[in-house]
Amino acid sequence: MKNSVNKINALVNELMTIEGGVRLRWPMGLGKYLLSKVMESMTEKGVLQVDKIDGESGNWVFLNGHAVGLSNKLNDFESLSVRMASYEASLAKLTAKLAGKKVKPVKHMEYAKPPEWKGN
Repeated sequence: MKNSVNKINALVNELMTIEGGVRLRWPMGLGKYLLSKVMESMTEKGVLQVDKIDGESGNWVFLNGHAVGLSNKLNDFESLSVRMASYEASLAKLTAKLAGKKVKPVKHMEYAKPPEWKGN
């Protein structure tokens, strides 16, 4: 990938592929609610937060509770956090992996009209 726009497009395609699979697993309930809030937040500021954690040095990356539709900060998200350097390294690795990948166009489902009911 020669420019940053192609890199961003590859990451967006990866996100949409994963989002489709998750949406199939949780078509209703809490999973559907959280996923819809995550996708809504991704169109704005995103769902990740970079901050310091008490008792730890450096910056850490974790999910922002408000961005996923929760009313307050969930401390469990901090326990799942990763160091900023690890996050950046993983993002670079994913971008490099997607660099040589050709993106297939998304196939849309086609619907056939059902046979008409005869009323019998």
